[in-house]
Amino acid sequence: MLNRQTQSHRRSVLASFCCAALAVFVQPAVAQQDYPSKPVRFIVPFTPGGGTDIITRIVAQRLSDTWGKPVVVENKPGTGGIIASQLVANAPPDGYTLNVITPVNVINPSLYTKLPFDPLNDFTAVALMNRLQLIIVSAPGFGPNNVRELIALAKAKPGTVNFASTGAGGAAHLSMELLKKQAGIDMTHIPYKGSAPAYSDVMGGQVQILSNNIISSMPLIKGGKLKALAVTGAIRSVIAPDVPSVAESGLPGFDVTSWFGLTVHAKTPRAIIDRLNRDIVKILQEPAVREKMIEQGAEPVTGLNTPAAFDQIMRYEMKMWSDLIRSSGIRQEAAPLQ
Repeated sequence: MLNRQTQSHRRSVLASFCCAALAVFVQPAVAQQDYPSKPVRFIVPFTPGGGTDIITRIVAQRLSDTWGKPVVVENKPGTGGIIASQLVANAPPDGYTLNVITPVNVINPSLYTKLPFDPLNDFTAVALMNRLQLIIVSAPGFGPNNVRELIALAKAKPGTVNFASTGAGGAAHLSMELLKKQAGIDMTHIPYKGSAPAYSDVMGGQVQILSNNIISSMPLIKGGKLKALAVTGAIRSVIAPDVPSVAESGLPGFDVTSWFGLTVHAKTPRAIIDRLNRDIVKILQEPAVREKMIEQGAEPVTGLNTPAAFDQIMRYEMKMWSDLIRSSGIRQEAAPLQ
């Protein structure tokens, strides 16, 4: 039989162990309940002033107003979002560093032989902020006035039509590769390092057409410097209701849209992810926020917008773009960062 001193010592040790174990569960719960207790960072993979940056700042400002804590937008451009994603992958999994992602994040695994992170398993979806139509444009003097006429020209003169993109492997580039595949035509891709030189050469007639986001294209269209041939979504855009979709121009079922969304480190507590999703979705439903986004050419996502729904979108598009890249013979390269 144990003596009283030994029993007392064991009870003391057991009590200390229980308190320590309880602290392991209580401290994260308290931290999650107090979230956010310090500034939150949104990492944007593009330079300031672009569509992604502008829309992110709209959401960040409203979150800052809601929480009473700063929400800081940091721009980390370069290498197709890889720099920004690696920063978030290496950040503490506490919900204070969020990655602003676009379709390029789910395209990259098919373009590069090895990335310094796993785009799906190293991150967790938070919310989809909006969808954004792409628009196919040309110089005003270009012969075809719509995609049906463009396809007819490309079939009559194979390989003579060039199309620009703001970078190889992006959604804008791949939207044209998909059009080529579905229409059975041959066009030559001319990649550029950004929108400005691509627009300049299209307006100057050096390249015939360009697919790019509707935000940056509409001012040039309204100014008469570019001609709109089609939008790439399944239906017409509320931003350009007079421009037909590719689907209604001879390729039924064609549907390519860009989007902006948020992810965090995969080990972020579920309670924080749910809090982020709830607050962001609520902001996206505000009339003033919707109006500001639509002015920028983006359509806020206010329907089913859960982390699980966004995760499904990413997984579906990763497979879709992987199949297209493989069938189009686009060459994989080593990832620029390791």
